[in-house]
Amino acid sequence: MVVDSDADCLRRFASAVGADTQLQLLATAGDTETAMANLSRYRPEVLIVEPGMAQNFGLALIRHCAARLPQTDILVRTQVGDDERVLAAIEAGAAGYVYRDAAPEWVVASIHALRDGGALISPGVARRVLARFRLRSVVTSGFGASGGPAGGAAEQDAAVLSEEEIAILRLAACGTGLPEISEVLALSPRKVLSHVKGIYRQLAASRGRPC
Repeated sequence: MVVDSDADCLRRFASAVGADTQLQLLATAGDTETAMANLSRYRPEVLIVEPGMAQNFGLALIRHCAARLPQTDILVRTQVGDDERVLAAIEAGAAGYVYRDAAPEWVVASIHALRDGGALISPGVARRVLARFRLRSVVTSGFGASGGPAGGAAEQDAAVLSEEEIAILRLAACGTGLPEISEVLALSPRKVLSHVKGIYRQLAASRGRPC
């Protein structure tokens, strides 16, 4: 299901989904009422949504879907450089994102990656996720930069991520690509993408804690 107030984006993304023989386009919506009605009616496996719809409806729809339809993977349609909005959408429950100018095959690949248990991440988003979890002030041994125990919210936030997840974030934040991350950490590309999706879930789960 595709929800977007931009008619051109709605058409292009719907066309990309409809052209893939392994996917079925259940519905589209360009306004809030239609989106809510279609979401309840079709209960899609994947929801592609624009988070910046009028009056923050996109984020509200993401929260609603994440709470009512936890089996639905939510993919955010965004713009290059709009990392803060992506982060807000992930905290609301989104499991991944795709850029508005993405080629049709990339849109489809992003959907298949989600359904296969993985998700992609850009350097900008990785840096913001690191900042949100306050990992820059915490070393993996559990001690702060001063050599003493790293207590407080930073330690709590870091504790929800594994060492591999922290390593993936740090490498991605430096602009390291998926093949290189896989090689450095001796993980399959599929495993790396799975870790990224897990990081997004942890970020959404921790959004109620002070950061």
